[in-house]
Amino acid sequence: MIMNKSLTRTINLLRCPDCKGILFKDDSLLFCKSCVRKYALKNGIPIFVDVDDFYEGRFTKTITWETPSRIRKLPFAQLIWSAYCSIAIDRRKQKFFTSMFNDSRGLVLDLGCGGGNLFFTKVGPVVGVDLSLCSLEKANKVYDLVVQADVTCLPFPDETFDYVVSSDLYGHIPFESKEAFVSEIWRVLKFGGKTVHVAETDSENIFFRFAKKYPELFYRHFQEEIGGHFGLEMPTTVIQRFRKAGFKPIVEEKIYGPFWQIDEYIFRFDNEYKKHSKAINALVLFAKTLSATLPTRALANCLIGMASSLIEPLFPLNNGQGLLLCYEKVKRERVQDENAS
Repeated sequence: MIMNKSLTRTINLLRCPDCKGILFKDDSLLFCKSCVRKYALKNGIPIFVDVDDFYEGRFTKTITWETPSRIRKLPFAQLIWSAYCSIAIDRRKQKFFTSMFNDSRGLVLDLGCGGGNLFFTKVGPVVGVDLSLCSLEKANKVYDLVVQADVTCLPFPDETFDYVVSSDLYGHIPFESKEAFVSEIWRVLKFGGKTVHVAETDSENIFFRFAKKYPELFYRHFQEEIGGHFGLEMPTTVIQRFRKAGFKPIVEEKIYGPFWQIDEYIFRFDNEYKKHSKAINALVLFAKTLSATLPTRALANCLIGMASSLIEPLFPLNNGQGLLLCYEKVKRERVQDENAS
């Protein structure tokens, strides 16, 4: 068996990414009788693409949003932790995914899964896709199936998944591959299914405008060093792509305008940027002071979160640095009728 848990679909869930033919297992290989392509299995993980030197081993941590064990032992500490998670800016992804699923159940496809996310396993069986084999080996410990594949050419049948999700993946997709990426999500998602994403975007906010005055620094500190944000698009463009594909919008909300978690200001600007602006230099020093201890960092992120929830809605959509997106796959005629009305 390919899967590390008992998911009844096992190998029947997979298809040849080239011709979508049925795959058969032969020792350490998968082969397609339709196009005679062969694919390797490494440690039980199907391999459909070559190693990507840039991404291999970059994102291997398995994400957990569970309450830390030391906090669970103290009832009063649990109340503080719950309050922190409800307002802190660094917990917005967690709050969003939790609110989108509630108690829903179904088969989940996690695109750009990295080391996996334990939250998705509460929704149902999870299939993870990533370019990094190291990351997939970690995700394989918590997910039901993981495959090394290109998210623009998925090795699955049409209308397979109840949910297709991604977190901080969209900005990694090259511009020329965006349309294929969204089209593949449409293809593998069931009608009535939902696709839920936290998407990194380009921005017109004050910090991005300043950063882009120095293209070389922007490339290094806003794209390369952050892990490959080479495909940043404006929020309005991202939304247009999903709507054009036929998805019915449920949530289209911007995040991270000029309000970032406190460590982000340090990560982005504690470098050559400080030489170009006294204000940026002062901001970095202030952020470092607030990040010096866990209590001050937590308090700062709470205050920023509260300010963000009050002020961000007043800014234009393209002022955001990311999007919270949730769409439903419905008949395209239905979406056109609703848009017309």
